[in-house]
Formats: sequence, structure tokens, C-alpha cells
Amino acid sequence: MWICRDANFAKSVADSDSVMAVYAAPEFDELSEDGQAWIEAIVSEAVSRLSYRADGEHVTRVVEVTKPDIVAGDDGLFVFWPTSNKGALTARDLRIIADELDRGNAGWLDKLAKELSQ
Repeated sequence: MWICRDANFAKSVADSDSVMAVYAAPEFDELSEDGQAWIEAIVSEAVSRLSYRADGEHVTRVVEVTKPDIVAGDDGLFVFWPTSNKGALTARDLRIIADELDRGNAGWLDKLAKELSQ
């Protein structure tokens, strides 16, 4: 039998409110050993795919999709100004966008700080 790296984590996902809200979803402990192993495998695979995507692929995709919505504001600083529905953005996605804005604004903020210090 395949064993999840963290069976308690798989159980907490399977018993979460959002999963239990699905019609006829059984609690983790109600599943057979094979059923529990199946859930553990699904959770482990999902976590490993998220970890893989966090290594660059996901960041690249978020930047690529949102780049048209990063525009210069009236003050010259770049802002995220979505003009179309890109779907749901997670907190992680928003952090990626914030990092992109910080990179884009770094030069302008440095120039502004120098001018203000004179």
C-alpha cells in the first residue's frame, strides 16, 4: 500500500469543511484502507505539483497573465489595474504580482528618493 508522507495532513484535507460539504462525502476514517491510501495519494500528488509550480512555472504564468494589467499610474508608479476577469487570484498570486510591481517600481522609487534628499 502507498503511504502519504503525512497521513494526518491528508486526513485534515479529506475532512475539511469544503470537502465535507460535497454531497455524500465520507469522513476519512469511514474509508477502507484502500480508500484512505487513495486520498493520501491524491493529496500528496497535489502538494508535490504545487511545490513544483512554485519553483518558477507558476510565477512565470501569473506574471504572463497579469502583465497587461500592470500599468503606470499618474504618478509614474506601476500599479495592478485589472481590466478583464483573470479568474480567482490566490494570496500567493497576489504576492507574485506585488513582487513584480516592486521590481518595476524600484528604479523610479530610487530616483525619487535621490531627488527628495537634495
